[in-house]
Amino acid sequence: MKRPVRIVDYNYEWSGQFKGLRQAIEKQIKDIIITIEHIGSTTLGKICMRAKGVREVGT
Repeated sequence: MKRPVRIVDYNYEWSGQFKGLRQAIEKQIKDIIITIEHIGSTTLGKICMRAKGVREVGT
């Protein structure tokens, strides 16, 4: 089932949320990774975004 798309204002908490998520992931796989980077639309400040209900963590 498709959910409606919402456009939301930039949230300054997104960067901090990523940092916490990155730290949790790094603790679990620190011996097999080089780096985890924050990329995509939520890295850009002060612009509206499409709200997503999931965290996208990928390679």
